[in-house]
Amino acid sequence: MTLIIDSSFLVALYDVGEVRHQRAYDFAEHNFEAMLVPDIVLPEVNFLLRRNLGYANSLNFFDFFESRFV
Repeated sequence: MTLIIDSSFLVALYDVGEVRHQRAYDFAEHNFEAMLVPDIVLPEVNFLLRRNLGYANSLNFFDFFESRFV
């Protein structure tokens, strides 16, 4: 089965201050299903991280994302 990942999951996974961070992290660590991130999700994640964590963190997210999902 392939899981479709949305912006709320990615933001929670990246932002340690997010209420659902630990839950998202645990899921990502123990899930072995293929994960699909639609390309339209990435600009939304960038916007949310820039708004909530600042420009530098929004850029760092893409390094984080590439190391986990690409």
